[in-house]
Amino acid sequence: MGIFTSVARGAAAGAVATLIMSAHMLGRPSLERIGTPPPERLADALLPARSAKERGIAATVIHAGIGVGSGAVFGLLRNRRRSGPLSGALFGLGLWAIGYEVVVPMLGVLPPANRDARGRRAALIQAHLIYGAILGALA
Repeated sequence: MGIFTSVARGAAAGAVATLIMSAHMLGRPSLERIGTPPPERLADALLPARSAKERGIAATVIHAGIGVGSGAVFGLLRNRRRSGPLSGALFGLGLWAIGYEVVVPMLGVLPPANRDARGRRAALIQAHLIYGAILGALA
């Protein structure tokens, strides 16, 4: 499989994994632990003067962009190698660590994961493991 094909396959798998992850995150048990979903918090931070509708669209675009882009990176990294749910789950866990220990706190959206509420941290880890496992299974 060529690099372009691996990246495209990873991006497509990332899109599917993001949809499933989003459905999980928006389920009542996860949403109660997460509170306002991080993509909405990012949209609020990046577009503070926008309408609720515009921020909702921005949150969807942000989350889809991260999911599809990360899937493309996964596809690139796994080019010509077999992947599976375990390697994908580890990738998802790495995304969570980078995102919630570095990027999201740097933007002032949430505290670093190691200082965040235990329930939110657990729910977000679970969501990223789901994303990664699906990504690994499909890519």
